[in-house]
Amino acid sequence: MRNTIEDYVRADQTARTWKRLGIDRLDRKIT
Repeated sequence: MRNTIEDYVRADQTARTWKRLGIDRLDRKIT
């Protein structure tokens, strides 16, 4: 697994988008 800033930013943006939709599953995964 590669941990790049791009991947983190992408995941962060996705988590925020999911949170807007009321989904916090991905957010918990990241945290």
